[in-house]
Amino acid sequence: MTCGMSLGEYTALAYAEVLSLGDVLKLVALRGRFMQECCEATPSSMTTALGLGVDAVQEAINASGLGEKVGVANDNSPTQVVLSGECEALELVAAKVKEAGARRIFPLKVAGAYHSALMAPAGEKLRTELESVTFSEPKVTVLANIDAKPYDAASAKDKLVDQVSGTVRWRESMAQLKSMGVENALELGPGGVLKGLMKKNDRSIVCLSAATAEDVQAAAQAWSNQEA
Repeated sequence: MTCGMSLGEYTALAYAEVLSLGDVLKLVALRGRFMQECCEATPSSMTTALGLGVDAVQEAINASGLGEKVGVANDNSPTQVVLSGECEALELVAAKVKEAGARRIFPLKVAGAYHSALMAPAGEKLRTELESVTFSEPKVTVLANIDAKPYDAASAKDKLVDQVSGTVRWRESMAQLKSMGVENALELGPGGVLKGLMKKNDRSIVCLSAATAEDVQAAAQAWSNQEA
C-alpha cells in the first residue's frame, strides 16, 4: 500500500496506476498554476505549531473567531499541526495557539495558504481538468490525504479536488497504515521528513528513507535481515 503527502499523493496514484504518468505530469502542472493564482489573489501563508494536537489547535482557532480565515492545513502528528490562512489572521491565531500551550510556533517559507479555504477556487478549476482524465482501480491500496481512506476510481476525482483546500490528515493516515497491518515503510525521495513524522506517530512501524536505487536495495536488505 502507499500514500503521499500533498503533492506526493499524485506520485502514489501514479505508482498504483490509478492515473497514467502523462496525466499526472499534466495535472500537477495545472494544479500548481491554479494554486499560484490563489496565492497572488490574497496575501496568505502557513505556520507550524509544535507541542499540541489538532483538537487543541482547533479549539484555539475557534476561540479566535477567525475560523473563516485560518484553518488546519496539516495534521502531521500528535504534536505537529500546520495552520494556513490569511497573513494578518494567521498571526493572531498563532498567538492564540501559543497561549494554548504550543511549545513552538514558526512560519513556513511558502507562497501562500496551501490546503486552506483560499485554495478552493484552484480545486474547482482542477475539477474541470479532471473531467478529461481516466481513473483506473488501484493496483495497490492508496490512502487519501483528505480522509485517510483508500482510493477507488469512482472517488478519485472528488478526493483530488477536495485535497487542494482540505486538511492533509497524515496522522490519521499513519494510524490507518498500522490498523491495516503495515510493519515497514519506505520513504522515497530526498530528505527524511516523512520518516521523522513516522517516529512521532508510531515508532513500532520501521520507516527507512531512500533517495537512490542503492538506498532502496539497502532497505530491502535491512527488511530481509529483520525477517531472518
